[in-house]
Formats: sequence, C-alpha cells, structure tokens
Amino acid sequence: MLFCARCLAPLTMAALSVLCSPAQADDQHDAHAWFNVTYQGRVEDRWFGWAEAQTRFGEDIGRLSQFIIRPGVGYELQPGLVAWVGYARIGSINQTSHIGENRIWQQLSWTVGKVFDGTFSSRTRMEQRFQENGNDTGWRFRELLRYERPFFD
Repeated sequence: MLFCARCLAPLTMAALSVLCSPAQADDQHDAHAWFNVTYQGRVEDRWFGWAEAQTRFGEDIGRLSQFIIRPGVGYELQPGLVAWVGYARIGSINQTSHIGENRIWQQLSWTVGKVFDGTFSSRTRMEQRFQENGNDTGWRFRELLRYERPFFD
C-alpha cells in the first residue's frame, strides 16, 4: 500500500492530539521554601573545602520537611578544574516518621574565565544514595551548566 504525505498528515495530527492531551488530576497547592548556605573556597595551595547546609520547608512553609548537610574536599587538577569528593546526610521528615539518607558524592567542577562579560561553569556530580529503610544503592547523575554575568558593572 502506498500512502501520500497529504493522507498521513491528518492521521498523524489525530494521533498526536490523543497522545498529547492533558492528564486529569486533582489540584493540590502547597508552598515550599528552601534556604541554603554554602561555603566553597581554597583551604591551601591546591586544596578546597565545601560545606553546605539546606533546610526545606513544606506544608505552606509551616513545617520543616527536609534538611541536608553536605561537606566535601576538593583538589585543583589545573586552574579552573577541581575534583571533589564528599558526603551528604539528608533527613526527610513527614508527620509520622523520619527517613534518613546518606550519600557519597564525586564531582568535577570546571570554570572558564570571561565569556561575553560573564563566567561559564559546569558541575558534574555522581551520587550513591543509601536510605535507612532500604538495602540497595541508588545512583544519581547530576549536571549543572551555569553562566553568570552581573547586571551592573
């Protein structure tokens, strides 16, 4: 059988409209807020330190729902390229229980000098995750690409 493009176009559009129709779900509204404090800096010569603390509030910002403590140490492989290793402790709190999670993380951070009056950087992170209520290891790959440029000089 031969089909012409003119015949396939309506069939393709009909199939796409069925596949792309919005899902029906109940609306739930809940405001969240995250607060983060991070220290990242040179400790000596080619060594860096990382210390991060996060608190996350849910239930319309009325209750602490999660906290993260993340220390790490980095070594500068060459100017602008730092290899990191660290640990993270995550506590997730709901109304009836507390679930703890431990993460080991490795990271490669790369910063490029001036690009269009700004700075370009990349962070590639791999995490191994262990929850207290489980017995397996979860792996998470994370990538961050960032371009920073001041509004005013």
